Amino acid sequence: MTVNLRSFKQLVRHRKKKFVQFLSRLRANPPAQLDRLAATIDKEIWKEVDCITCANCCKTMTPTYSQKDIKRISAHFDLSPKAFREKWLEKDK
Repeated sequence: MTVNLRSFKQLVRHRKKKFVQFLSRLRANPPAQLDRLAATIDKEIWKEVDCITCANCCKTMTPTYSQKDIKRISAHFDLSPKAFREKWLEKDK
């Protein structure tokens, strides 16, 4: 299932009160293994996201690059992946 981020953002805006209530209940009583569940879901969702058509993450936060991304981007700039990492990326602690 693909999620349209624009329509999701509108949906949250229209149902903000319910969304805040949901997050408050979740914070007060988190399910067991929430961090593990979030990490698993994160990997599944990123398989479905086409960064080139969205780019929302790059606009709002520090992007994360996979090895495949680094190879593709470095080839575009006619750099080796190592040279690209050294010139343009810094590891987030």
